[in-house]
Amino acid sequence: MCKTVQWFRGAMSHNDAMPDYLTDLFFGTILPIYDHHQQLLAEMEQRLASWYFRFLFTALYLITLTHGPKIAGGATN
Repeated sequence: MCKTVQWFRGAMSHNDAMPDYLTDLFFGTILPIYDHHQQLLAEMEQRLASWYFRFLFTALYLITLTHGPKIAGGATN
């Protein structure tokens, strides 16, 4: 559980803003959703990074094909 969720749960129970059974019900519902979204965001971040590097390599390859090896840093005759 992240620090923000821990803090919020502590604030809810400390101030008697909500009865304990509702706090348990609320966090019992929210925490699985939070955990799922954490995993989803990590997976999306990995995929975007992979796509970005594939794009860079493809762009470099296309520049080499279009403009020759001189632009890509290769030697020319």
